[in-house]
Amino acid sequence: MHIPRGSVAGSGPLESTNWACVKVPRSARGPTFYYRTYDNMQWKKIELGRIDWTAEHAPIQLYESGLGVRDATPDARTAPLGSPAVD
Repeated sequence: MHIPRGSVAGSGPLESTNWACVKVPRSARGPTFYYRTYDNMQWKKIELGRIDWTAEHAPIQLYESGLGVRDATPDARTAPLGSPAVD
């Protein structure tokens, strides 16, 4: 489902939801955080159990530059028709 920006009725400024998230506190690999942004609706995940919380590291960047378009065109030379796309 896609909701256009500013589709909330009201007299104030345009409203939109910048991101959505799903938290899974218990999974086989530990707690997992799934998210997607308004600009890139592909779900991404962060496996919180794999992060070393005692070490310093760069912050996780939730927003990406660009359109977030993934090329799913099969390579006609190597991929048979109907095979899954490879990044």
